[in-house]
Amino acid sequence: MRNVNVVVLLFLFLCVGIAHAADIDYNLQEAIDLAAEGDMIKGVIMMDDQVDAPALAAEWNHLGRAGIHRIVVEALRNKASETQGGVADYLETQQAQGNVSEFTPLWIANAFLVTAEAQVYRELAALPEIETLELELIARLIEPVESQSDSYRETDNVEEGLVMVGAPILWEMGYTGEGELISSCDTGVLRTHPALSAQWRGNQGHPGNECYYPWPAPSMNNDHGTHVTGTMCGRAGSDTIGVAPDASWIAVHSISGGGSTALGLQWLADPDGDPNTVDDVPIANNNSWGWVLPDGSPSKCDTGLNYMIDALEAAQCVVVFAAGNDGPDENTVGAPADRTTTPLNCFSVGNITHAGLANGSSSRGPTLCFGQYHIKPEVCAPGTNIRSSVFNNGYDAYTGTSMAAPHVAGGVALLHQAFPNSSANDLKAAIYLSAIDGGSIFGEDNSYGNGKMWLPGALEILENGWGQLQVSVFDNNNIPIPMHQVEILPNGLHPYTQQTGTAPSYPVPTGDLLVTATSAFGMKPDTMSVTIEAGDNQQALVFLHPLEDGVFTGSISGEGTETVTASLTFTHQENADFIVTGETDANGDFSIGLMAGIYNLSIVPSPPYVLQEIDGLVVGENQTVDLGVLSPPTASLLVVDDDGGDDYESYIVSSLNDLNLPHIVADLNQSADILENLDLFDYIIWMTGDQQVGTLTSQEQNALIAYLEMGKDLILTGQYIGNDIGGSSFFSDYLRAEHTADQVDAVFVEGVDGHEFGDGMLFVLIGGSSAGNQVSPSGVSALDGAETFLTYQDSDYDAATCYQDQTYGYEAIYCAFGLEAVNAPPQNTPREELIRQILLWEEYSIEFADFTAQAAPAGIELQWSIAEGANIVGYDVDRRNEATGQTKRLTDSPIFTTRFVDETAQPEQTYSYQIQVVEASGEVSSSGWITILYTPKLRAAHLEQNKPNPFNPQTQIMFSIPVTQHVEMAIFSITGQLIKTLVSGEMEAGDHSVTWNGANDTGESVSSGLYFYRLQAKESKFDQVRKMILMK
Repeated sequence: MRNVNVVVLLFLFLCVGIAHAADIDYNLQEAIDLAAEGDMIKGVIMMDDQVDAPALAAEWNHLGRAGIHRIVVEALRNKASETQGGVADYLETQQAQGNVSEFTPLWIANAFLVTAEAQVYRELAALPEIETLELELIARLIEPVESQSDSYRETDNVEEGLVMVGAPILWEMGYTGEGELISSCDTGVLRTHPALSAQWRGNQGHPGNECYYPWPAPSMNNDHGTHVTGTMCGRAGSDTIGVAPDASWIAVHSISGGGSTALGLQWLADPDGDPNTVDDVPIANNNSWGWVLPDGSPSKCDTGLNYMIDALEAAQCVVVFAAGNDGPDENTVGAPADRTTTPLNCFSVGNITHAGLANGSSSRGPTLCFGQYHIKPEVCAPGTNIRSSVFNNGYDAYTGTSMAAPHVAGGVALLHQAFPNSSANDLKAAIYLSAIDGGSIFGEDNSYGNGKMWLPGALEILENGWGQLQVSVFDNNNIPIPMHQVEILPNGLHPYTQQTGTAPSYPVPTGDLLVTATSAFGMKPDTMSVTIEAGDNQQALVFLHPLEDGVFTGSISGEGTETVTASLTFTHQENADFIVTGETDANGDFSIGLMAGIYNLSIVPSPPYVLQEIDGLVVGENQTVDLGVLSPPTASLLVVDDDGGDDYESYIVSSLNDLNLPHIVADLNQSADILENLDLFDYIIWMTGDQQVGTLTSQEQNALIAYLEMGKDLILTGQYIGNDIGGSSFFSDYLRAEHTADQVDAVFVEGVDGHEFGDGMLFVLIGGSSAGNQVSPSGVSALDGAETFLTYQDSDYDAATCYQDQTYGYEAIYCAFGLEAVNAPPQNTPREELIRQILLWEEYSIEFADFTAQAAPAGIELQWSIAEGANIVGYDVDRRNEATGQTKRLTDSPIFTTRFVDETAQPEQTYSYQIQVVEASGEVSSSGWITILYTPKLRAAHLEQNKPNPFNPQTQIMFSIPVTQHVEMAIFSITGQLIKTLVSGEMEAGDHSVTWNGANDTGESVSSGLYFYRLQAKESKFDQVRKMILMK
């Protein structure tokens, strides 16, 4: 009959190969492709027909732990025995032929472990009863990041980490883990350790093969597993190191020379092989390992053993994972702890210090694995400097998430002792929902998960029950809003909606919940109340409505009373694609309506004023915000872009930006009227790029002659200018230059020895930062009155001249090459330095860049910057009150920073400010005046963490509000019940403090546990909830 089966299988290979092919995962396919003939590959065969163990457990939840265990395990065993025959026959035949070295059928998942040649996997892929073929990955220990001998520590004590999770409070209630069984998949456990020997189930009259896998146990160094087990349940005399010191333990040695992880998980689901017994099945299993590939690199999002992990939990064993020690970067949780197909599966634990802060080494989320949930870990627990049992009957302190996770596994045992009818999902939900918030983000985050495990709070959750809530978010047209964050209070859960606009179902506590759809772009946040009873599975529909508009008003003003027109661009800070533009009227006034929000404003004024940018402008719905009088800075430097449209001006602009020099760029192709406004500027850099003819038209020459005769300064640059207009009177009379060569065969330019500013200069016109367009520089020489300051190296020709006119008082620089082509190899002269030296020679005055005045919480904040190259010894600040005309110096002596806060400014007054710059030479330059209407910028409302926390008998809660307004402060239980109203009424702006003495509104003392306090400040639109612990 066996031979007939093989023939049938071979027939199936031929008939169904096209119709069906099992998925071969990437890692296995790579191993197959690289395998040589005869190489054996370890793999996992996952059958297509699998038991949905979690659904089965949920269906029979009313039967209690023993009943659920029996039904799940029997279903798993039956499915395997009913469906594996054909594949088993094939593997036996291949084994007889030497193509398979070994295979093991599994029932914890309908699967096989197999070691076989590549061709076997290719043939298996054609079988219709096989779903996937996967590479068997290696389970690698999550090593502690730090260890230290702790023999000096007191041994007659309770470890601090146990106190941090509230274990002693449960002990006092009688819940010590007695009658509970816990386990680990780790490096094995030293069964004779004095803190663990009495708790090993094998020393309590049960067979060794039901208490340790594989059996007989190997003898080796098992520090890590011994340390983990000690944190779960260790105690020697009065030295308590374990969360559940009266619990028993069993162990799987599956790491560092142990057995198979898959077989270990299967053994844990039914150690005695009898589905009708459950006392042999641990209530929790701790895992301090992650998948790695054969090359040792960590695996991400790998699905190996997921069926088995789910089946073990369905068999009523909570599976806990260490998150990993690869922090602090995000997305560092590895497989299988990074799985997020439900909020609670592959329940991972982060590491916090004794101060309650996330340890830097603790792996962080989010997970990028396929699934509806993204935040990892689920919770955190103490994992830093944790003292526990180790090999050779000693004690050491280790640090890592492997030290944090067993606190949770031990906590499960205490909770199950208190509520023995709780399912595995109940126990995880209780720990998750009662966790105490950590970090700066309220609620769930990717460093702390939902917070620090707090067992008294979990006990309360189990007592009151929990439910499930699914939230859907729509706009006012009933269109779903995908990828939108929802917040559920009081726990601060943060599910995200999917493409359907519906978030996956989340576990929630019983009682009144507040569900808030945080504002989608352009929408108002909306909040609704939902009441959850134990066992509920509810839906909440939240509808968002569009934000209404607000209005920004103001005016643009120049120096004195000069009117300045401008275009204005408002860009929304949340969405850079949302842009509203407008123009001032002829008087410089504007009024622009736009959706309520926070905007960045760009002002592009008429010359000589330059771009001004103001960030963080806030306008509310139906609110008019007057920005007052805005005074953009001026620029005395104009860059004329006459390069024919080749964008060479960008090289000049880049250098000017590096020098922090305010400037305006005018493209002659687009702004021909600039010729009529040259008089607005004191300095011009005119560049012609590659233009060979028409470099300077007669109209342009006449405009420049008029400009120079006003005593203003010019830098003219381009390789073809002399070729084109070298014979003009402008060239000879105003530049005082003579064209000497149309093309000079040279690329290196050097300064004239001894020249005032040319001496020592050296650069090249090709390569590097050069525009690469000046391949034909021309030659020039200086006429009487002018000077040559640059020459071409190894050439008879000069490269640049400078001229100071005595009649009109102007300075003119002519470069017979384009400045855009300047490149400075190391130790040579960069373009910005050449421009700086030229401008200094032309007596370029100190320019202020980004001189701004804005309201700040402490007063009016002034900030400015100065062009590089100036030798500054200090700054003075002057203020003019525009109502009285009075001017006052605010600095007693020059300051040395470019920031000043006027703390004496009075609200709703208009002030003007100027900065006086004191140079080393004794010269003083002024910034010009900038004007602002001072409307104080208010501090945001703020709620601090209560102190002390945990507390007994009372605690202090501090908060601040920016304006006088109505304030509500109240205390709630973990179920949402109002306990005490601390504040309800109008309070003045400022810092406040209230005390809670642990009593309710009737004066009765409340019990120990987790409580929430909530601050609502209506006018500030502030609503925040924090957690605190009352410990009696």
